[in-house]
Amino acid sequence: MTTEKKTEADESISAPCAREKKDYTECFQSWYSTKFLKGQFTPECESEFQAFRDCMVTSMEKKGIRKMVDEELQKIEKLEKQ
Repeated sequence: MTTEKKTEADESISAPCAREKKDYTECFQSWYSTKFLKGQFTPECESEFQAFRDCMVTSMEKKGIRKMVDEELQKIEKLEKQ
């Protein structure tokens, strides 16, 4: 019997969202290279981004850090308004 050691990636907040991240990254890279660089600026990949974002929010909630992240984002928004 072998004992598997958890790596830092296993503990990562984004680890549960690997499939969503891959889907969004592939979509974005395709859009960027085939459309954006050719002057077509209509956004695409919204559904892939939303799926990745939703997964990340859920992961943050499970790790108990969503509130902390939201508070930091609010601080950034206040600084940007100054």
